[in-house]
Amino acid sequence: MKTLGWGPIRHFKPDEFQDPDRMCATLVRQLDDMRERAGRQVRIHCSFELRDTDFSWHSYHRAVDCHIEGLHWFDQLLMACWFPFTGVGAYPWWNNPGLHLDSRPIQAAARWLSPAKGVYLPLNWASLAGYLKDPEAWKRT
Repeated sequence: MKTLGWGPIRHFKPDEFQDPDRMCATLVRQLDDMRERAGRQVRIHCSFELRDTDFSWHSYHRAVDCHIEGLHWFDQLLMACWFPFTGVGAYPWWNNPGLHLDSRPIQAAARWLSPAKGVYLPLNWASLAGYLKDPEAWKRT
């Protein structure tokens, strides 16, 4: 964001992001547009972070974990799908249920549901129907 600057960003301040000058400008603009459309505060949980995983878009300043205040996690997911994020994951088990959003530089978008810590399912009807049928079952896996 350093080269673009934060001037055109309406709803976020640099101090809401870890290492804000290196955040992906496309991602921050999309977040800002989503915040405008939602008409609600978007709380950033995590942006840049070095993680103990094989790979994370957070390590490349291309991802955020967040939630939209006052919206159910599924409504947040629907909201995010209006925008061209290339990675969208829904996390209903978080303390503040919300989303992972990223701007991975690939053509095929990734969509997933994480019904419990360490569980990742493709975001499709079968996964969603199974979760909705018995949300507690996912906590026992």
